[in-house]
Amino acid sequence: MDCFKRNKMKSFLFYFVFLAFCFSSYSQSPVKDTTFYINGDSLKCKVSTDSRTDNMFFDKVEIAPSYPGGENQWNNFIKENIRYPQRAARKGTKSIVEISFIIRRNGETTDFSILKPQENGLSEEAIRLVVLSGKWFPAIQNGYCVSAYFTIPIEFQ
Repeated sequence: MDCFKRNKMKSFLFYFVFLAFCFSSYSQSPVKDTTFYINGDSLKCKVSTDSRTDNMFFDKVEIAPSYPGGENQWNNFIKENIRYPQRAARKGTKSIVEISFIIRRNGETTDFSILKPQENGLSEEAIRLVVLSGKWFPAIQNGYCVSAYFTIPIEFQ
């Protein structure tokens, strides 16, 4: 009987130490302060280095992601880089293409999707423009840079 109690106590201590280790490592998420510098603009936020947050994406955030320099700079970028597809130009196609994508917490753009696909190469040109645009400022939630969904219209006229 005494041996049974000793084994039970060892098992209990083992599980207690194991659980304490698991909870302590779970609650300690490494965080680093980061400043993004893009085209002369900067953004400060915290970035979690915990790999469990790599595939977390937000629909709604406190501060939305943005193109460096803001909306005016984005419009200038579009004007300077847009290539109106020849098929669309021949047909006189004018349209607004809404493109949705993810701006990751490091500013990279990924996972492009066209909400209402357009013919004559307009959808492909919208994707090309966003890819060409480079890094964006990420969204911020509770002081942390986070990956977020973003939708933007691109007008072809």
